[in-house]
Amino acid sequence: MQGDLLNEFAITDTRAMVGLALANLFGLCRYVRRIVSTIHDSKVMQVEKREKTRFQD
Repeated sequence: MQGDLLNEFAITDTRAMVGLALANLFGLCRYVRRIVSTIHDSKVMQVEKREKTRFQD
């Protein structure tokens, strides 16, 4: 009986750790995507500035 109870706790603990790892991975992916989109936006703005100055000449 006690072995079954310990096994049940181990399974629940493993599920919780896997869920936590997936949540952290998802949060990390969102963070990286935000950084990449910020870098992309700044590069797009630089290109737009360059084109504006080129067309003004």
